[in-house]
Amino acid sequence: MNGYDSICCFRSREESLGKRVCWEITTDCNLNCPFCHRSGSGPAYYDVRNLDVTAGILREARIDNIILSGGEPLLHPQFFRILDYFGERGFEMDVCSNGMLLDETVTEKLKMRLSEISISIDGFEETRHDAMRRVPGSFNRVRDAVRRLVQAGITVHTTTVVDVPFSGQIAQMTAFLHELGVRSASFLGLIPIGTGRNDLFEPAIQKLLERQVAAVRDRFQDMEINTKQLLARSSGCTCEAGRIVFGMGTDGTELHPCLLLRKRRSAAGGSTKGLCPGSRYLTQIRSVGYECR
Repeated sequence: MNGYDSICCFRSREESLGKRVCWEITTDCNLNCPFCHRSGSGPAYYDVRNLDVTAGILREARIDNIILSGGEPLLHPQFFRILDYFGERGFEMDVCSNGMLLDETVTEKLKMRLSEISISIDGFEETRHDAMRRVPGSFNRVRDAVRRLVQAGITVHTTTVVDVPFSGQIAQMTAFLHELGVRSASFLGLIPIGTGRNDLFEPAIQKLLERQVAAVRDRFQDMEINTKQLLARSSGCTCEAGRIVFGMGTDGTELHPCLLLRKRRSAAGGSTKGLCPGSRYLTQIRSVGYECR
């Protein structure tokens, strides 16, 4: 099978040989996605004076893979300093970006530092993507960024958020990505904020998604097509948070089991439970008739 199905947003069951941290180096962002998991109501940035401290924490926890995330990580004024510091010390470095800042200059810099980057793109035309990201013109910029990265020889992994209205368009999206030169794509089920209900898990929607994923895997044999929190029957029920997958905020001094498990600050100043799939995800899988493997 050219791909996997997983409960985890950040790692599959098959990739569990090493530990990984998704590190929110800034909460600042140039998009306004309503489903975003970033914490806080205002921009915050990791203090690079803590680089040695952060490295020590990660080494002590035996974490060897770092995903620089956000917010939009490229908005951190010391982004390349952070990338170089950990890369030079033997950490495997990944970047998760919305693609908005990836012009020719930035792409050239990344080419010297990264072999792979993850880009978020939520549609094969601007109406869908711009509506999801709530910034007009964002689709064209991200599409062009993906083309630029591919031409530069950087492997591009894409992540596409799937909600019920988009559940019948997996084939069109995959064809669009393939034409751009993408050979690794993940379809991520939308995690509802503030509710334990996810209509993607309804049996009719699951059957539709299962048929489409099977079809694109058969058609695009040269692509790795992954699903995360999307296909209940084949995703399994094991969450690796705190064992394989970890999260870290802008403080850079405290590990969380996962970014989706921590408390989040609301705009009113209070705190709420994390978005986590965890028990909500597993409970609903059982409630619609799927058994955990």
